[in-house]
Amino acid sequence: MGLLVGLLWLASCGGGSSTTGGGGGTATPVLNTTMVNVDGGPNMGYVSVTVCNPGSTTSCATIDHVQVDTGTSGLRILASAPGVSALALKQVTDSNSDPVEECFQFGDGSYLWGPVVQGDVSFPPAGEKAGSLPLQIINAPGTGITVPNGCNSGGGLNRGTVEVLQANGILGIGRTPQDCGIACATAPVQPYYWLCPNTGCTTAALPVTTQVSNPVIFFNSDNNGVMISMNAVGAAGAGLTTGSLTFGIGTQTDNALGSAQVYALGIWLSGDYAGAITIQSTYNGVGYPGLLDTGSPFLLFLDPATAGIPACSGSYSNLYCPASTTNVTVSNQGSGGTAVNTQISIGNAQQLLGSGLVAFSNVAGISGTGASNDVVEMGMPFFYGRTVFIGIQGQKAPSGVNALAGYYAY
Repeated sequence: MGLLVGLLWLASCGGGSSTTGGGGGTATPVLNTTMVNVDGGPNMGYVSVTVCNPGSTTSCATIDHVQVDTGTSGLRILASAPGVSALALKQVTDSNSDPVEECFQFGDGSYLWGPVVQGDVSFPPAGEKAGSLPLQIINAPGTGITVPNGCNSGGGLNRGTVEVLQANGILGIGRTPQDCGIACATAPVQPYYWLCPNTGCTTAALPVTTQVSNPVIFFNSDNNGVMISMNAVGAAGAGLTTGSLTFGIGTQTDNALGSAQVYALGIWLSGDYAGAITIQSTYNGVGYPGLLDTGSPFLLFLDPATAGIPACSGSYSNLYCPASTTNVTVSNQGSGGTAVNTQISIGNAQQLLGSGLVAFSNVAGISGTGASNDVVEMGMPFFYGRTVFIGIQGQKAPSGVNALAGYYAY
């Protein structure tokens, strides 16, 4: 369990910032919801994804246990996932027909490596389809390509196996259209994209049209964001739980914002999250970058000295272990918006994770080592018992929402 905790508490890190066309306006209604299951992890929400050869409705693979991640953008599937090896997905190349590979790094330096391909993607039983979506196949065999030093020079963990990833892939449906965006289109940005002919790999710029992209923006409708509704989980945890992932915001009768408070995202200008698109979370009068991220299995809340909550010991030392459940209040504020208090609960992580259950609403980890790099990352526990909206930057928002950089709402 100690090793598992060490692997799974790693926070996701979002992509770049670019705009894209398209709108989220109403169209002929289609079934726009797929189920989310939390049956392992712990605190990992999974969906099933169908990937087909471009233009085909029969050469397809439906892949289960793909993690839902609102902290990144882009679909990434393990080459070892059932059915993937039988597909013939279109390889993305440059003008010289050199194949494109990607190194996608997480906040802790761990990474995923593999080719960028195109395929048709859908989410049963929802009716939307992302045609010719650029996606990443993780650790694709037979390429003969060694991971370049610019990807793993920091000695980061390769997360490209099901044992480490704890999933068959990652569905990044975060606040950005692509994982890197316009920055990677104008010049090479290490570690993202690489051209890898037989002579070796070099970093490369890549047009946004062929960058690994948030699948939602490729839908014909329901393409401006997502709504995640998870069942509540009690303080003792649960053996499993479920919820739903609904595509679109304000595009059909089942995804209206209603009375949800909107938090427009802005640019945070201090600490390790410089340039990241976040809200501000204030605790005890001090503001920190705030994120809503289903890709993090735990709440990540400041450091023990700042939070005033004791850490666990031994292999659980990156988590919190108060003697009894502690409730803390943070004030969340979007760009130019109103600050609203939100309560989060922090339980004894060692006791909870040792219970054998898989869904916990109150397991929290340590986000930093002091005020300069502390964050308030509201991971999967935050989503239990809530309906949360993630609005995508550059897509058409519902009437009355002014959030050019995207938004959260709950």
